[in-house]
Amino acid sequence: MKCRFSNWTFLKGMRYNILVGLCFYLFSAYGAVPSDVSVTSYSVNEGLTGNGITAIFQDSRGFLWIGTQDGLNMYNGYTFRSFRHTLSDSTSISGNQIQCIAEDSNGDIWIGTIGNGLSKWSRNTETFTSFGTNRNSLLNMPEDNIYGLYVDSDATLWAKTDNYLLNISTKPLALSTYGLYSNIFKFQDKLSIPIFRKSPYYLWIGTKEGVAQFNIQNKLHERLVVDHRYGTYSNEVGAITGMLQLTNKSYLWGGKQGLFHITQVDSGKFITKEINHKLSNKMGGVNAILQHSSGTIWVATKSGLLMAEYDEKQDVVYFDSELYYNRPQNMICSEEVTFLFEDSSGLLWVGTRYNGLFKADFKPKKFGSIRPGIPKYEDLNSADIKSIFIDERNMIWLGTSDKGIKIIDQVNGDIYHYPVNLTLNKIDQDMVLSMCKDSQQRVWIGTPEGIYVFYLDKGLITEFSYANSKEVKYLLKQNRINTIAEDAKGNIWFGTQFGLYRYDGSVITNYFADTDNQQGICSDEVNDLYLDSEGILWIGTSNGVNFIDSNSDSVKRIGRLRNSHDSISVLSNNYILSITEDLDHSIWFGTRSGLSFYNKKNDTSGFYTHSSGLANDMVYGVLCDLNSDIWLSTNKGISVIKTNMQIHNFDKTDGLPGYVFNPGVVARSQSGVCYFGGAKGVAYLNPDSIHYNMHRPKMVFTSIELYHRGKLVKKCKRNREHIKLKYRKSSMLKVRFAALEFSEPSKNKYQTYLEGFDDDWRPVTTNNVMDISDLPAGEYTLHVKGANNDLVWTDEPLSISIEIVPPIWMTNYAYAFYFIALLFLVQSIINYQIRHYKKAYKAMGEKAVDKKKIEAQREQLSKINQSLTDSIYYARRIQEAILPSESEIQKVLPQSFVYYRPKDLVSGDFYWKHQVNDKIFVAAVDCTGHGVPGAFMSIVAYDMLKSILNSEIKYCPAYILDRLNKEINDTFKKKQGNITERLLNVDDGMDIALCIIDKKNKKLSFAGANNPLYLVRQNEIFIYKGDRFPIGYKGDKDILFSRHDIQLEENDVFYIFSDGYADQFGGSDGKKFKYRRFRHLLLNIHQLPAEDQKAILHQKIEEWMGSHEQVDDIIVMGVQPLKP
Repeated sequence: MKCRFSNWTFLKGMRYNILVGLCFYLFSAYGAVPSDVSVTSYSVNEGLTGNGITAIFQDSRGFLWIGTQDGLNMYNGYTFRSFRHTLSDSTSISGNQIQCIAEDSNGDIWIGTIGNGLSKWSRNTETFTSFGTNRNSLLNMPEDNIYGLYVDSDATLWAKTDNYLLNISTKPLALSTYGLYSNIFKFQDKLSIPIFRKSPYYLWIGTKEGVAQFNIQNKLHERLVVDHRYGTYSNEVGAITGMLQLTNKSYLWGGKQGLFHITQVDSGKFITKEINHKLSNKMGGVNAILQHSSGTIWVATKSGLLMAEYDEKQDVVYFDSELYYNRPQNMICSEEVTFLFEDSSGLLWVGTRYNGLFKADFKPKKFGSIRPGIPKYEDLNSADIKSIFIDERNMIWLGTSDKGIKIIDQVNGDIYHYPVNLTLNKIDQDMVLSMCKDSQQRVWIGTPEGIYVFYLDKGLITEFSYANSKEVKYLLKQNRINTIAEDAKGNIWFGTQFGLYRYDGSVITNYFADTDNQQGICSDEVNDLYLDSEGILWIGTSNGVNFIDSNSDSVKRIGRLRNSHDSISVLSNNYILSITEDLDHSIWFGTRSGLSFYNKKNDTSGFYTHSSGLANDMVYGVLCDLNSDIWLSTNKGISVIKTNMQIHNFDKTDGLPGYVFNPGVVARSQSGVCYFGGAKGVAYLNPDSIHYNMHRPKMVFTSIELYHRGKLVKKCKRNREHIKLKYRKSSMLKVRFAALEFSEPSKNKYQTYLEGFDDDWRPVTTNNVMDISDLPAGEYTLHVKGANNDLVWTDEPLSISIEIVPPIWMTNYAYAFYFIALLFLVQSIINYQIRHYKKAYKAMGEKAVDKKKIEAQREQLSKINQSLTDSIYYARRIQEAILPSESEIQKVLPQSFVYYRPKDLVSGDFYWKHQVNDKIFVAAVDCTGHGVPGAFMSIVAYDMLKSILNSEIKYCPAYILDRLNKEINDTFKKKQGNITERLLNVDDGMDIALCIIDKKNKKLSFAGANNPLYLVRQNEIFIYKGDRFPIGYKGDKDILFSRHDIQLEENDVFYIFSDGYADQFGGSDGKKFKYRRFRHLLLNIHQLPAEDQKAILHQKIEEWMGSHEQVDDIIVMGVQPLKP
């Protein structure tokens, strides 16, 4: 596609004067355009007591006082402090309808009210004292309507009432009253009446009938008569609500009948001069007049705020309806204006009847703007600027988001439109993302759909040939061309959404990210290209920075700067949006998370973020001005980092067209003007010509409050130089302060230093509150510095001394007491140690004697213990000797085993075997107790069984147990005293399971005392229970044991045992093994050989016991009687 434009020939032939262009920039950027005024409104929504403003005044400390029809307000730039009359509080203001305000030489504020006299607000006590017609008043005033106040040079106060002029002396308090002529048939508007000192001898006072002149020396007054040379007015000028002295003999009077220019001629008479009576009639009456420090005269009327100009040479006041602020569409306020006031920084405060308070700031804006809506740029129909560059003729090239290229001639004010893609331009999608003018008079144009070239010598825009490569053309046509740059060798570089490309005039070379190759670029997404002063091409990507030395013919090495997980951060973020170079050859990078810089000389880096003071962390554009200050466009306005490291932030109040800017859209002209493109247009400025607000604010403390555990406990007087507080833990001192400069209070800066606690000044902040928690006892001094919106600081810091009084336990007397108490304690400890050592020494002597006795006793006990141990071992040998060995049992019963496990060295359980002919007797016996007592019992029982069987008896197990029971009872017969003798039921006895095996007849006879017999036959277990009483039992009747006869089969196995196995504690829960688990175990092992059964029984009980101790003696006998 090719486009040719005839008007480019006109541009080509133009010659531009750089100086003229610079003058235009300065004119348009810094206040020559009247619409630069900033207007802020305040109403009840912001904290005012009412929207009807009646008076405005700034006191000597800088506070702004606003009187309304419903109370008094004090403004500190952040909040309004309201004062209203309270019936129950005698120190409150006398009335709520405020009419006038003044300050005396003591710094006290006098307030005139309608219907409630005067009130004086004391700076020291912050309370009101009221004066009125009330007899209890300190001043017996004749009237309670106060219309005007004036503090004279002799510190006296003049007040205007309905019919009187009052003179109040403040030191001492005294009142003088002077009557004034007043027509009772004329109504007095509830507006502030001016009192004006015309000369050392005369006061002028506004009245209902014009101006009264009061002679201070003779205390007489007269009405001033005016000769109306122009108009049809009579000698009456009516009620006067505003007066202004223009020169020694020229004045402006304003009142119900309009505005009058009054001149005193040589004869002493006063005449009026023409202003513009038609316009004056349309005003509906003048409520106030103010001449601004800039010379402009502002007139408050019932129809709004109007502006007049005064020519002092010709003594002419002209009221042109075509003046900017007199046009209806440009008026600051079109409602009734009741009061005007200029504060110390030149701000105009406008009070209205119903719409609250307005603040008008006429200071020149720091930035100019190029955007639709400005008359000069009416033809600029696109505001979203995607790219920008300034050519050598100071022509501004703008790449738009929808209408191609716009070229602006700032000198002539012409705008030239150049579509790049005609098809897309028709549907408002002709977007230009990047532009670059090369050394061959070509402008390279990057779009979302490829590359175009603007041939300046031909006035022709054509699509790039892509070096006649279909592959490259396909890649770039479907690609966003984010940035374009020419290197030192004339190569053209294209940074795109997918890859980096270099065009050397014939061939296009591409570069892509390669994780395996350090020579690759950091990311395929390239956002900005910048050629520095040494010919190094810097490549900003979405994942770091690359750099290439373009001075060589070929690219041999690609360097990189990037944060990695295992290295120190060199960038605030890897996502690069813009790059520039400062005058010290450091490279600056705008990222998504702040501003980074890299010093090539010493290989150092650093960064700035929002926490450092930047307006926002999203840094879209970076630019270095001719002073090496770094300018950056962000997502929230523009910031600058000065060479002294101070940071300034700018927003819409400074003239920016909007807050949001676009990535990389920055440029600087040869004259040093900086441009920043965004979504709402272009902001520009000359850094050398910025008009800063040089008004130094006054610092005040607005409140000092003490909190304890979050509850307010005390309000301190903020005008004191010293405050004294008692120390309390969990306390917090909240100090509020303000820099009383009202241009942009939210931008005022503060710095604090708590001497005695801080080592240095704390960082600069916009926070006007300082919280001091748990301050230790001691003496401190709080210093606070304030700055206005342009960082112009106060001359001296505001200071207040703070004394924290320690509690009684932290005073010097208390510490002296603690020291004495400590000495006493140390001495007491020393004395105690001495007594202790003496006692210990004495005890050691006694212990030496006792030790010998203890050694002798120990030796004796050792001998006794050895004797007892020897006796127990001997008893064990005796017990083992009388018990049959397991081999003896296996001779008569080959398939049998005995698992015998005493708890101690000797056992109360024993097993027994006896054979008579073909009958084999076996028993498992559990005697009472275990250890030595059980062992003795087992020997007795063993001997009794042996003697019973050696006598002539029946071979019946029940009979044997009966005999054994009887002999046990006879043996353990006891006496009770020496009177009677009887058998007792004693615990001495045993449990037994006794079996007689008749192999010949294959018969088994069983009798038991408590203990059962288990018979396992064909994988089934049969239980034969013993009788439920032990051997040794003696009841009221004789008892006999039962007999069980069992016919044996070939593979029968029977088991007899004591209760030791089943009663053993163990397992995970520490419970008993129990008989059910024991039977199950026997049923599982009965078919195994006898030795294996014994081994398993041992293994299982060991596993069950674990860390538990054995609780009783254990015996288990297993017999397979019929198996040889």
